[in-house]
Amino acid sequence: FLAKIPEYLVNVYQDKILNIHPALLPAFGGIGMHGMYVHQAVSQAAVSVTGPTMHVVNEDYDAGRIIFQCRVPIAPKTPADEIAQQVLRYEHKFYPYIIERYFRRFCSKSDK
Repeated sequence: FLAKIPEYLVNVYQDKILNIHPALLPAFGGIGMHGMYVHQAVSQAAVSVTGPTMHVVNEDYDAGRIIFQCRVPIAPKTPADEIAQQVLRYEHKFYPYIIERYFRRFCSKSDK
């Protein structure tokens, strides 16, 4: 979902919209930083670690409260497409678990 969610929807569904970002926020986040653009920036920066970040959506791009990050080591000069494949494996591994854990906790609080 690349369009910015309107502020009124963020407010109506406060703490109920999650996003997964393919880098360790706050690095490599913000306007225009999605998909391969993120992985290309990571590759060009020659960092030794990246990984997915799951966060609550707020009114600013990639600035919501972080609920999960997973560090994925990468070798210097790893091509962006390889970084994307490595990070995606971790996204697939952890995203369902984190969503379930987050919303179980959220629902148990709202039931009280």
